[in-house]
Amino acid sequence: MAEHESPQEGFVHVLEGKVRLNGDNRSWEIAAGQLLPVPPEKHSVTALEDSVLTLTVLRRSVMQR
Repeated sequence: MAEHESPQEGFVHVLEGKVRLNGDNRSWEIAAGQLLPVPPEKHSVTALEDSVLTLTVLRRSVMQR
């Protein structure tokens, strides 16, 4: 996934495989079964092998409850 902004809070959950989340001069490798908060900066995702992931984004109205 190409570099993009993340205006809301969320997290990535890798179901299968392994990915790298690339942030501002830093990166995180996450594998099947792991969760990672989405960094509050421009970021991209690179699959290091065939992967399946979910992206959960929290809407502001949900976060204020």
